Amino acid sequence: MEILKTINLCKTYGNAETKVDALKEVNLSVNQGEFVAIVGASGSGKSSLLHLLGGVDEPTQGQVIIDNTDLYSQSELELALFRRRKIGFIFQSYNLIPVLTTEENITLPMLLENKKVDKSYIEELLDVLGLSDRRKHLPSQLSGGQQQRTAIGRALINKPSIILADEPTGNLDSQHSKEIVDLLTFSVKKYNQTLIMITHDLNIAQKADRVLSIKDGALWQQNGVNFIE
Repeated sequence: MEILKTINLCKTYGNAETKVDALKEVNLSVNQGEFVAIVGASGSGKSSLLHLLGGVDEPTQGQVIIDNTDLYSQSELELALFRRRKIGFIFQSYNLIPVLTTEENITLPMLLENKKVDKSYIEELLDVLGLSDRRKHLPSQLSGGQQQRTAIGRALINKPSIILADEPTGNLDSQHSKEIVDLLTFSVKKYNQTLIMITHDLNIAQKADRVLSIKDGALWQQNGVNFIE
C-alpha cells in the first residue's frame, strides 16, 4: 500500500544568475513498510528532498502526499502537528537535550503534546535500543552509538508512519553503523514502518529494499549500487 508519493516536486534557490535547481520534477512512490535508500554526491539534492518529504521546507512546485494528506495544503499549525505525529526524523547530529536523561530525551515528543507516555512501550523501546541500563544517563555520559540510539528512540516514540534518516551513521564507526542500521530495519519490520534513508555507505544501501540515485536534482532508480561515490 502506498504511504508516500511526490508529484512533480521541485525546489529552486535564488534567482537569475544565482538560481539553483536543487530538485527537478521528482516523482516518487513509496509503499508502507518499505526501506528506501537514497544515494548521490554531495550537493546532488538528497537533503533537499528529505526536508521536503518531512515538511520542514516548502517546495517551489509540486506536492508531497503522505497517508493521503497533502502536506503543503495544510496550515502551518496543521503541518507542524502532522509532522510531529506521523514522521520521525533521525539526523547525523544527534540533537539531544544535554540536561535531559536518555528516557527524557526519548519521551520529549510525547511531553510536547501533553500525551501520557505508554510505560510498556517505553520499556520495550529501551530494551530494543539496548538502553535500559542507560535510561537515567545524560547525553554526555553516553557513547556516540548510545546517543544515536537515543535519537532513534525519540524518532520512534510517537510510532510514526515514516522514518526519515539523514546520514544517521555518518559520525559512527563501522561496528556502531551496522548496529544502528540493524536496529532501524528491525524497527521497520516490527512496527510496519517506512524508512527513507540518505547514505553514502555501500553496505547500508545494499540492505535497502530499493536504492534511488539523485544527481543534479533528478531522481531515478538503479538496479545496483556500485555507482555510489
